[in-house]
Formats: sequence, structure tokens, C-alpha cells
Amino acid sequence: MLEQIQDQLQGLYDLQLPHRVSDFLVTDAALARHLSGISGHADEALLVHQPDDQTLDLSLFVDAAVLRRLAERSPDQPWDATALQDWWLALEGVSHFLCVVWRAERDLSTTALELELQAEIDKFLLTAWALGEHHGAPSLAPLHDTLFRRARLRGDLSPQLQDRYRRANRMAASYCQQLQRRHRVWPVDGGLLRELRRFYRFDRQGKERHIRRLT
Repeated sequence: MLEQIQDQLQGLYDLQLPHRVSDFLVTDAALARHLSGISGHADEALLVHQPDDQTLDLSLFVDAAVLRRLAERSPDQPWDATALQDWWLALEGVSHFLCVVWRAERDLSTTALELELQAEIDKFLLTAWALGEHHGAPSLAPLHDTLFRRARLRGDLSPQLQDRYRRANRMAASYCQQLQRRHRVWPVDGGLLRELRRFYRFDRQGKERHIRRLT
């Protein structure tokens, strides 16, 4: 599943990477807590450590139970809330991984806000295309509403994290709304691909300026 998501995102953004997410995968929660030095529980986390300017230590933690549920799910089985949340969680982890690795390969820094913003956009797009493949050009308003307006944060998050997630959610909601107004999301048109690939290569400030210009 993670490899499939990586291939989809690399194709979408025309990314050439020498690394596969499965080589950096950690599925044991206790090991992830040990590597991160942070107590508490999360089902997904990108673990990043930069000991010097030339080295980046990286692991992607996705809880084994999440991957097991996704692997056991029949392709013909309808998506319920649990399966969709599991898929979004896996997708978010791969999105974070690709963004950090792609930028690190080019000696570019990445902010946590940028990672969250890109992951929200990626969830909207890949879900929209999955809906299109199974249902033909469906209305994307319910998806946009579910991902952005109805999104709820965990109560145990710090005020700093809550602010980061809310900012990323607002910006992604605005950008995805503009994409729907300006392009054909399904089937994908060339203009949409050019827009998405250009946007992906902006830094955080460039992405924020671009979203403001569109609105």
C-alpha cells in the first residue's frame, strides 16, 4: 500500500527519487517512541534527526495494526470510516516522507507547516481520483467538506500544533477549492498537472503567496 501511494505521488508531481519508503518503515510503536524520544501514542509519524549539515536520519512510523487492516481489506469491499482514515493516515506519512526526501536531495529545507499543507492537498487529490475511477466524475463537495470543514483535532495536541494544523487545513481548503474552479480534477487535465507540479516545487512562503494570489 505504501509503495503504491509513493508511485502515485511521484507520478503526480514528476518526482525522481532514489529511495523507497518501505526501506525506512518502522511499524513497532515502542521502537518509534524510542527513536523519537517522545512519549505518547500516534499511529503515524515521520521521525527526523539531523546530526549535522551533511546527514539526515529518517524513519517513517506507521502502526502495524493500520497496515494490517489495509492489507486485509478486500479490493471489492466498500470503504467505511475506519478504512478511509487508515488510508489517509498512510497517505499522509508517505506524503511527508517524499517531501522531506525530495527537498533534502536538493539541499532545501522543509518546514512542518509545509509538510502538513502538502499532505492535506495530497489526500484530497488522491481520494478524488479514487472516487473518479470507481464512480466516474463525482461531485467533490462532500469530500472537500469532510477533509476540511469537518476535520477535528485531537484534544491532547499542544496549542502550537493545533495552530499549525489549522493553518495547513485552511490553506489546503482554499487551494483545493481553487483547483476545482480552475481545472478539471477528474479526468485530470494537463493544466492541473502543470499547476500541481509547479506548486510542489515552491517553498512554504511561495506556496502561501500562490494560494493568496489565487483567492
